[in-house]
Amino acid sequence: MDIFIAGFSLVTVILSLVELLKKLGLSGNGLILLSAAVGVVLGVGYKLSLMFPLVGPWFEVGIFGIVMGLVASGFYAFVDARWPKTS
Repeated sequence: MDIFIAGFSLVTVILSLVELLKKLGLSGNGLILLSAAVGVVLGVGYKLSLMFPLVGPWFEVGIFGIVMGLVASGFYAFVDARWPKTS
């Protein structure tokens, strides 16, 4: 089952957030616990957006914002790793 919010797969959003947490230094059991928590929060948010029509657009806006932030940070890391360093 793949859930799409604002055109993005919710599973992909969760995996991307977990990768971001790994890059921020989280590892081991803390990473497992936090990734489960992210999944629960986004899953509950998704179900609430279906149950309450007024919540749906706000949930989409939140997911869209998260995705744009992840894309921006990933793009920054990609360019920073490849751009020549000047002193």
